[in-house]
Amino acid sequence: MSDGNGSGAVARCLRRLRESHSLGCGELAVRIGVTPEGLHAIETGAVRPSAAVLLRLSEFFAVEPAYFFGPAVPLPDAVRPERTAGAAEELEHLDGLVDRETLRLLASLSRSARKLKG
Repeated sequence: MSDGNGSGAVARCLRRLRESHSLGCGELAVRIGVTPEGLHAIETGAVRPSAAVLLRLSEFFAVEPAYFFGPAVPLPDAVRPERTAGAAEELEHLDGLVDRETLRLLASLSRSARKLKG
């Protein structure tokens, strides 16, 4: 497992979230549409998740994607933070140029970046 904000941070956060929800690796894999082996590889830090998988994990656990890269790993509140219209409006010019899943990921990352800035 790597150090810093790479796959090691993602792995630690993912495992903690999965275990806090009393989910097995195989059960979570099915729910987010990946193979159990693929999820295990992410959770052990062997590979980094794709943007699409990271978005599915974020949506499943109701956390912002930035949660997986934080230095500390507190469990999130049960309620997902309110979404702001600003992020979606900023990215309207990309509508039609990228697929919907990528657009949602970019909007989510934009919101996360704004929260980290203060």
